[in-house]
Amino acid sequence: MENEKIPSVYEHGSCSRSAEPEPRPNDSRILGRKYHLYWALGFGSSAIVKLASDVTTGHGVAIKIFDKEFIDGKKKSVKKRMKIALEREISAMTMLRSHPNVVRIIEVMATTTRVYIVMELVVGGATLLDKIGRTSGMSETQARQYFHQLICAVDYCHSRGVIHRDLNPSNLLLAADGVLKVSDFGMTALPQQARQDGLLHSACGALDYKAPEVIRNRGYEGEKADIWSCGAILFHLVAGDVPFTNILQADFICPSFFSASLVALIRRILDPNPTTRITMNEIFENEWFMENYEPPRFYRQNFTFALDMINDSNLDVNVPNLVHRIHKSVLLRGMEQGLQHHQETSFISQNPVDEIIDGIERVAGIMGFDVKRINSFRMSIEGGANARRKGHLAIFIKISEIAQPFHMVELRKAEGDVLEFHNFCKHIYAALSDFIWKGRAEPIDTETDG
Repeated sequence: MENEKIPSVYEHGSCSRSAEPEPRPNDSRILGRKYHLYWALGFGSSAIVKLASDVTTGHGVAIKIFDKEFIDGKKKSVKKRMKIALEREISAMTMLRSHPNVVRIIEVMATTTRVYIVMELVVGGATLLDKIGRTSGMSETQARQYFHQLICAVDYCHSRGVIHRDLNPSNLLLAADGVLKVSDFGMTALPQQARQDGLLHSACGALDYKAPEVIRNRGYEGEKADIWSCGAILFHLVAGDVPFTNILQADFICPSFFSASLVALIRRILDPNPTTRITMNEIFENEWFMENYEPPRFYRQNFTFALDMINDSNLDVNVPNLVHRIHKSVLLRGMEQGLQHHQETSFISQNPVDEIIDGIERVAGIMGFDVKRINSFRMSIEGGANARRKGHLAIFIKISEIAQPFHMVELRKAEGDVLEFHNFCKHIYAALSDFIWKGRAEPIDTETDG
């Protein structure tokens, strides 16, 4: 059964006003003391997207507003589907929030009557469909730039277990600087949706970009269906029109101005047999795709090291208790961050600083990272063997002396894919296991440790 469509971040043509926020108190209302709400950017069957600005900073945002009463007024089966779709959309956007080619969720707010998804405002506001319409097709060079960004975003989605299922040019936003942003995760599928056969069964998506196995409605692999949609979009970018008159037969003809390497790639993507259809791994090895490819640069994050958060005046002068207290403080801070962050890790070592740094440099070098020593106690690590596909990873490391002979080693992701950061940390912990202080076995001194 089809999921009910919920609107993309912008549905152009529905609103003639500028997408630039103009904070005017008489033309707005305040949401949760945090955002000025302005005019509508787009409408859908179950939500409205409005322009807003942050009360404190004045920065523009887009807010997607769902009316709970409207949803509750639907018949039971429809209401259930709409609520599940909303939950999946929020879950998916939260998992994908750090990727530069995905519309970034900022926060979710709710009242008794409405749910608000606060998202980044894509300044420029056109969709890829608008771009195609103005050009009637574009050069392979320009199309490749957009396709690079689309594939990087979709590959990132799949690495998180997120299947988009509605990839089409109207759901791909273009910022003023040419950055492509995937939006509209209302039809998203997550791993738990697959049936016992391991396949998805809801026939989602725009018809011109929908894979034949989705149309047949006999079950399909979500990743392969998304890849098909990407291929249909690529064809549309260069040809200026959709590829098919008969999708089930994959009946299409590439225009004569397509290069031979582009034709070869499109035929691999638009293969009606999902078993032999090209995979993401193969796309990243394809000659046409890799020309002038630049990996994505993730949002660089501001951060503080965990040890900087500890009040030195409250530390116990008893060395074992001191080390235990700091160790416990760092662990608690990590627990408070919850599952959605995992941006840092730390360990305590009794080894000298030079040995710790040499060990980290050795592991980083094996993994293809560039290492820079900032000073005797700080270093940065950037790049990585997977950077070409997974994007640039930047890690800052600080080594702090707690009390002789103990050192706290903190690793903090500043930029990049959190799973790649986890992989790096796993290698560090395995290679430096002899360096890591495992903690004391004796009971804590309750008088000095509180």
